[in-house]
Amino acid sequence: MSIKNPLFKELLSDEYPPQRDWCGIQWVFGAGNVGNMQCFAMQNGFELANKDFCKEYASTGMAAYVNVTMIDWVKKSLHGEENNMPIAAMPRVLEKNMKYPGSHSVIVIPDVRRLWLEDVKRIASSKGVVAITFADEVSECVEANLVFDFKKFPDNPEILALDAKIKEKYGQGKYGIPKDENERNPFAWIAYRRALNDELVSLYHEAFTLAKSINPDIVVISDDPVGASEQPLRLCRLERSCGHRHAPALSTPQSEHR
Repeated sequence: MSIKNPLFKELLSDEYPPQRDWCGIQWVFGAGNVGNMQCFAMQNGFELANKDFCKEYASTGMAAYVNVTMIDWVKKSLHGEENNMPIAAMPRVLEKNMKYPGSHSVIVIPDVRRLWLEDVKRIASSKGVVAITFADEVSECVEANLVFDFKKFPDNPEILALDAKIKEKYGQGKYGIPKDENERNPFAWIAYRRALNDELVSLYHEAFTLAKSINPDIVVISDDPVGASEQPLRLCRLERSCGHRHAPALSTPQSEHR
């Protein structure tokens, strides 16, 4: 059967999709002491064993989704390594390693960006890690926390440099980082969000190239916006770099690097 003028023509291909021994990612909530599953099991008389948890992940093809600081814990304490459980990990900059005084989530700040890319290196180099994802709600966290940080640390040189860059390149010489979350001028938010779009897309391209240079087989997945809303990022500019958890077009044969 053929369809005349198909919608989403770019999604159609005769190329066979890549085959992997895992099929998805899922948080490890419920394992070990994470969450309330242990208490629930004790209260209701259910058996809950970490080894069984890992075996179920491995048998169903799910990769355990963790942040970079949890990789060794999953392998050893959760018995993931001995059960051949695949792992998907995201960067998570630790405040103790930062010189920047603000939020660890503001990865458009050079100091935080550098540490974030170090996490990318560690993830891509880790045995048993099959995928790297750029984490959850990244664009939203950057947008909100950079505003908060600017209020709290108005004299920080890295924030001032980014503020000046936004004003010069995106804000007609006057719109930079909004002074607070109640900014009413739409042009201020347009300039700010366009700047963050470009900063994040640039970072994601660099992270993709870095991860693939270390482990060509690793699957690279972009961030996961709130409520699957794609508006924060110009996702079309991530084409040829990574798949997106809520944008299937970016993980089709035409767009996924191998």
